Amino acid sequence: MEMIGHILTHLLCLVCLCYTHPLADSPQPTAMIPRSLHVDSSLGGTVVLRCSFSMMPVSQSSSEEVRIQWIKLHSLLGDQVVLVAQGGRVKFGATFVDRVSVPTNPQSVQDASLTITGVSRSDSGVYICKVTHGLEETQSAVSLTVSGE
Repeated sequence: MEMIGHILTHLLCLVCLCYTHPLADSPQPTAMIPRSLHVDSSLGGTVVLRCSFSMMPVSQSSSEEVRIQWIKLHSLLGDQVVLVAQGGRVKFGATFVDRVSVPTNPQSVQDASLTITGVSRSDSGVYICKVTHGLEETQSAVSLTVSGE
């Protein structure tokens, strides 16, 4: 079990290095990666996976909305969509229906954090938060470990 923890930590570091560096000249949303990239939760509890972003407007006339996507990385079955939200519309991954949410107006609070209720063992893993505005996309990663019986 400890070996899996080490593998997840290394995977998380690799994911962060690959996904969290926006283009230098990009004035679009920039995901802020929290100092703690690892979150622990108790079985059956509620957990918040943090993802905040800052935005500079594309232009005064732009009405493009921020798109938030949470994905759970899964090496055997492929990546799993947890949630996609844009313009007040939300789409849920099959195993996360009625268990996950993001803030109702993420663009105004600049917060795309994912709340998971009724946490199960299968929720353990690495999650990617993608924030998209216009043609720009930034990402951050959080590792979740579920403990308890």
